[in-house]
Amino acid sequence: RQQQRPPPPLTKLASGTKGNYALYYRDRRPQEKDGRFALLRREWFEGKKVLDMGCNDGTLTRRVARELSPRYILGLDADAAFIRKASYAPPPGGGGEG
Repeated sequence: RQQQRPPPPLTKLASGTKGNYALYYRDRRPQEKDGRFALLRREWFEGKKVLDMGCNDGTLTRRVARELSPRYILGLDADAAFIRKASYAPPPGGGGEG
């Protein structure tokens, strides 16, 4: 019977891309709308606490915060580069992302 290896430490998980498409928003044509937002219903978010797991750079998370009125929203991502990018993004009312 082969022994299973322990999972890598979190610091290793947080370095590099984890299945995220780093250029997702850059490669979209400016006139192209993000179809994911149209699938969301206000009643899922309005006045509720929301956790966005795999938030990438937080673009969709900020839009949900701005347009669907959750009481609280937190975005998490295993890729530290995306978390750093999200940390420097404008606040939900700041606009600019799609």
